[in-house]
Amino acid sequence: MLHSLAVSTIWHVAKIYPPPREMVDSIQSQIWKFVWSKKPELVRRETCMSNYDHGGLRVNHLDIKSEALLIGRIFRFLDVNHEACPWQALMRYYEARPLVQTRSEVHWNRRFGPRVIWKDIWKEIAHSMNDPVLRDFDWRTVHRILPVNSRMHQWNSRLPSRCARCGALEHLLVDCPKIKDMSLFILNLCDRIDPSVIGLSEKNLFLGCFSQRATKDLLPYIMCVGKFSAWKERVSVQFKKDQKINCATYFNYVRRRLRMEQCFISVETFMSKWCINNVLACVRDDNIQVLI
Repeated sequence: MLHSLAVSTIWHVAKIYPPPREMVDSIQSQIWKFVWSKKPELVRRETCMSNYDHGGLRVNHLDIKSEALLIGRIFRFLDVNHEACPWQALMRYYEARPLVQTRSEVHWNRRFGPRVIWKDIWKEIAHSMNDPVLRDFDWRTVHRILPVNSRMHQWNSRLPSRCARCGALEHLLVDCPKIKDMSLFILNLCDRIDPSVIGLSEKNLFLGCFSQRATKDLLPYIMCVGKFSAWKERVSVQFKKDQKINCATYFNYVRRRLRMEQCFISVETFMSKWCINNVLACVRDDNIQVLI
């Protein structure tokens, strides 16, 4: 959308002449307001500009993009039909070097062990079967920027130390006693879909990592909906400190997704995607039945 609406005219002009600094800064500012919905930026811009497999969003850097578009002019110097050009011999020594992004907080997090392949995790988040809301939630979770209590105090928030956004991120999504019922429910679902899942590790719960190939898309989706449901209830103004998180939000979210896709995809596609072991849904007499 940013390509087609926000900066399409700029790209056309940039092929001929680089845009002025004031224009680049103004457009870049509007892009970041759009990305963060006019809220504070919680992830470094360099990280957001990087590729999906580095935890980024592939947001365009206008300076680099405009310079890249000018490379087309370089090929004019290398064209054999312009041998008389005095710059042609010099341009043959031009060598482009790739940019490397580092210093990502998650890349240095050893909580989940040294064998975590972050590149694969970021790819799975970007190309998962999650809807955009869940994908954004998953991206924020792994980047550790959800506004939990410990994080908000790092941002100098004036919220009291005891609030619904309790503790650290791992506590809220994995260790909190109020989420135990939800975790057992999700474990039961995962075990019925794939009997090889006999327990949920912290890596499964927090990162959505599963080695099972046949269900590697469905299991992370089930896990992400569970985390999202727990998060929505835990920060809800109706949530009371003595109340446990129930599964009603979870049921409603998955039901809506299944009923929506039931109307738009074929029965065969629906079966291969959602009807594994007939846990979430099944097909009987060519009719789809939602079971959850």
